[in-house]
Amino acid sequence: MMDLVDCQHCNQTGTCTNGPDGQSCARCIAFFTRRHEYSADSGRPVGLVCSVCWGKGLAELSSSKWNYRYPALLAIVFVLLAFLLLFVFGVLRYEHFDKLLVFVSTLIGSITGYYFGGERAKATARAVTPVLPKKP
Repeated sequence: MMDLVDCQHCNQTGTCTNGPDGQSCARCIAFFTRRHEYSADSGRPVGLVCSVCWGKGLAELSSSKWNYRYPALLAIVFVLLAFLLLFVFGVLRYEHFDKLLVFVSTLIGSITGYYFGGERAKATARAVTPVLPKKP
């Protein structure tokens, strides 16, 4: 579950108005100019989508991005390297290919089990402290 917070850049509206006279700020202008979605010829930069929250009004924490995206990318890299090992050593008719196949199968099985077996959800679960009713 992503940790979302209210976007303070656009005051939860999704539209940047932090510049002078209610225009968009320099950061949002530069962001959308670089993406070729805004040009200076189109007039005053009013009503640009907030570049922090992408117009949602809610922003994702940096720690949440790190916790959810980095392990997935790392797992993809490991799986791709494992298949590359199988392909290269399979084409070369490697003498101990059977042992390599067991290693790669275990690696891919561990990664798949971690992501789809619920262990990842248990690792990121937060303990809830119960609230007990007060005695009269």
